[in-house]
Amino acid sequence: MTAIASGLGILACLSALARWLRVSQREHYAPGYCLITLGRWIRVRPPNAALTAVIGAGLALAVAAVAAGDEALAAWGAGAAAAAVILFPWPMRVMGSPRLRLTRRARTLAAFSLVLSALVAALLAISLSGLSGASSTASNSGVPAALALAAALASLTVDAAAAVLAPLERRLLERHRRRAAARLAEVGPFVIAVTGSWGKTSAKNHIRDLLTGIAAVAASPASFNNTAGLSRTVNDHLPDGAEVLVAEMGMYRPGEIRELCSWVRPDVAVITAVGPMHLERAGSLERIAAAKAEILERARTAV
Repeated sequence: MTAIASGLGILACLSALARWLRVSQREHYAPGYCLITLGRWIRVRPPNAALTAVIGAGLALAVAAVAAGDEALAAWGAGAAAAAVILFPWPMRVMGSPRLRLTRRARTLAAFSLVLSALVAALLAISLSGLSGASSTASNSGVPAALALAAALASLTVDAAAAVLAPLERRLLERHRRRAAARLAEVGPFVIAVTGSWGKTSAKNHIRDLLTGIAAVAASPASFNNTAGLSRTVNDHLPDGAEVLVAEMGMYRPGEIRELCSWVRPDVAVITAVGPMHLERAGSLERIAAAKAEILERARTAV
């Protein structure tokens, strides 16, 4: 049973890390937002309160059983906790939508989170072995509990990894942004910038299609609409001789579009819609509208 519980613990760690890596990417790798998302899912989805109770009770039983030297009971408690972690938070899927995109940053965060989770599990296993007595059989009883607890802490682990990596990522991003700004100044295209709570990707694609054949046009691919995405757009997709750049700009927080427009200076600014997306961060529809309106500050023409 100990081997089965350990296997469940490893599976729980991997599935939980994959789930929270996807959440972190969706939240632009902002430290703390995995825990914020976790709290929201517990509040609004009643089954998650029950799963939280199962995880807590299973871990408490496992630790108590390890201290008492009852390997079988420890395995049952740890196995129950790990099985609950695999389902938690319900019904957030491991491979749900939007899917995790394996970018360089995502791979770096995944590797660091995995190492950090393994270290947490190892330290917990060592600590629990001190409760279980001297025999090797008894000391192994703490491994399933350590794995289950490491899996339960996956959201915190991913947030911690994102926080540690944030300074390095900012330096890397600034290097790519400076290169993109220089490239943009060198090519000198007419810039049409598009933002909106919805419809910005479709509008960008329609503008690109309408201009194709009339001018040499480049556009940000997919939904590349933040600093990293626009830097990659300019560095990798803006050819010599491009006459028009259609740049999609997303708003994750107030001030972000202003920062984008400081180096991707729009000649024409398009706002497709204002809605409650990112309402939690902005605080009100008025602040969302003001953040979207930052795209107008440098433009000669507004649509």
